[in-house]
Amino acid sequence: MPLLFSVFIDVLAAAINIFSAVRSICAAFFSLVERLFGFYGAVSFTAFLIALFVYLVVSVFFPRVSSYTPATSQWNASKKQRNYEHLWVEGDMILLDHGQGPAYCNACSNLVVSGITCLICKRCAHKAHHHLVEDMPCKILYDDKISDGNSNDSPPPSREVSQPHQWVEGNISLGARCAVCHQAAGSEPTLKDVRCAWCNVAVHTMCCSKYRSKCPLGPFPESIVPPHLVRRVSKQQRGATKKADPRFLVAALPDPSLQPLLCIVNPTSGAQNAPALLRSLLSLVNPVQVVDTSRENPEALIRAFEPVLSRCRVLVCGGDGTVQWIISILDKVIPEGQPRPPVGILPLGTGNDLARVLGWGGGWTDETVIDIVRDVIAADAVNLDRWTVEVETMESSLTGAEKMGRALHLVPKKEPKKFVMNNYFSIGTDASVALEFHEARLLQPQFFRNRLLNKVWYALLGGKHQFINVLSWMGILKPSNISTPELYGSPITQAPGNQKPFPLLSSSEPALLSTPGVHEPLSSTELYLDADPHAIDLTDIGAVIILNIPSYAGGGKIYSAAEADGHPPSRFDDEKLEVLAVVSPLHLGASVVGITSPGVLGHARIIRLVVNAPQVAMQVDGEPWRQDGPCTVSITFLGKTKMLKRNESLLTDVADSDSDGSDTSPSSDQEDLDLEIDDEE
Repeated sequence: MPLLFSVFIDVLAAAINIFSAVRSICAAFFSLVERLFGFYGAVSFTAFLIALFVYLVVSVFFPRVSSYTPATSQWNASKKQRNYEHLWVEGDMILLDHGQGPAYCNACSNLVVSGITCLICKRCAHKAHHHLVEDMPCKILYDDKISDGNSNDSPPPSREVSQPHQWVEGNISLGARCAVCHQAAGSEPTLKDVRCAWCNVAVHTMCCSKYRSKCPLGPFPESIVPPHLVRRVSKQQRGATKKADPRFLVAALPDPSLQPLLCIVNPTSGAQNAPALLRSLLSLVNPVQVVDTSRENPEALIRAFEPVLSRCRVLVCGGDGTVQWIISILDKVIPEGQPRPPVGILPLGTGNDLARVLGWGGGWTDETVIDIVRDVIAADAVNLDRWTVEVETMESSLTGAEKMGRALHLVPKKEPKKFVMNNYFSIGTDASVALEFHEARLLQPQFFRNRLLNKVWYALLGGKHQFINVLSWMGILKPSNISTPELYGSPITQAPGNQKPFPLLSSSEPALLSTPGVHEPLSSTELYLDADPHAIDLTDIGAVIILNIPSYAGGGKIYSAAEADGHPPSRFDDEKLEVLAVVSPLHLGASVVGITSPGVLGHARIIRLVVNAPQVAMQVDGEPWRQDGPCTVSITFLGKTKMLKRNESLLTDVADSDSDGSDTSPSSDQEDLDLEIDDEE
């Protein structure tokens, strides 16, 4: 005992000496940096080094599991056609574990610490044993005895064809019990006992022959397409069309109670852990009902179920940009007037405003996927207004050579830009902040992997714009974007009596918010609502925000104060838009958090903006861009689409996840839009 105490004292003394030495080195380093950059510069540099050290430690010792192995299991990778397909992901098995416990190799039965696992059948293996487990069966996608790719083949007359259990050895979830003897299963530290890849029932190896129950396919059999209803499309048939080529086809659903759930996952949206989400979805439904947008075009999934789309429900796992992308695919695939499948949302983006309004929350946190799927199946279908935003460059912005070429029909007229809006449109200072945030995220995506920190970045960039506003108002900073109509050869001919000035703020609101932003480009912009010929002068406006839903900038109830003051309520199905105005970034931030309210310009079905500025920032549903001017912006009603709204009677605990932490993979809803553009090209 005295010897142990003596060793402890020696170790403690050594630790104190090491700490003192490190402290002396850090103090000397700080003094050196302070002499070079001053005290505040030394503090900033030291804080940066500490943050960099923490980032490197987390990246090295806590790697995220998001990288896929080479696609050796594609359908054309083997000469032998198989009716299954593995989806391998590599990484640390501890990070992949979601209640499964230790992982054991299905090839050598040894413990796997870092290796590969199939997200569909949950087989695990060391990386060196990939070739040994590749040919082990996975979830059957279609019945090759019934489906041979012939368009004349018809599915069985009913859904009475039973699907046998698909047993997979080992790697059983913690706490599982044998369905025969009801004793603990998979508790031994080895590859032992079996479980069904479809219904996930666990059975002891010795009890397997005694188990006689039919496989229900999963917890939601009415949403699962059984393999005997799936037809494989041959390569010859896929090559005969220029459309997105589906590898499978579901031509009929004999069972009237069958309502397939189509799941579309965008792993780049919102920086979530894609393998964990995919693993949960693939375990609940037939893998042909799930598509990863980083591996396959989601249009192929929609076309695979095209004959039965009216019976389906669609679950979009992504941000607002992903939702818009999938709705545009439905517009392309489904003829006008035909019934459309309702769309539900599992929010993965940064803002997720549409998901908030429909009751799906501000982001996917720790809620189990099985609960979300259950709520999607029970959700109510509602109508969502959609709007067309058309941006057209005015003729006055053409150069002399372009005008001459236009007169001689040598230079074609510029086609207007067209967008579809579901959530909101804005122009001015808030779009400038969103654009600056987006450009910074494209340059350094590793600094924008957390939903809460993204909002901090937004606040900092908004503060920067407000600071520029104040300096411009004080005359310290020369305005860099002063825009008067005379500069562009198109003076405003509207008589002063025909222009309706907009009262920016009431006398009861803080004067600090009314800081004239003379550097903002809206100082020569006019607004027309519906058929009113009188323009609203936006000279003192910092930004115009046009809302279709009562949520803005990641859950901000920016219109709630106006509703309390007696303005009409904001609805997403009333075919009306709310037109709001803020004078500065500070006014916008205060309105989002509820300290004050924006000015209400009106409610309209047709909106037209005339922008006389050389350049202005705009955004549609959080996707910003820089628009050259002068230009006109027209917003008109497009139609309605079906969405799924969470049933409030079943909503037990849907907490807002604004304070959610860990987002890990590159976050960019703009990538959703890029994918859509690439597909169209």
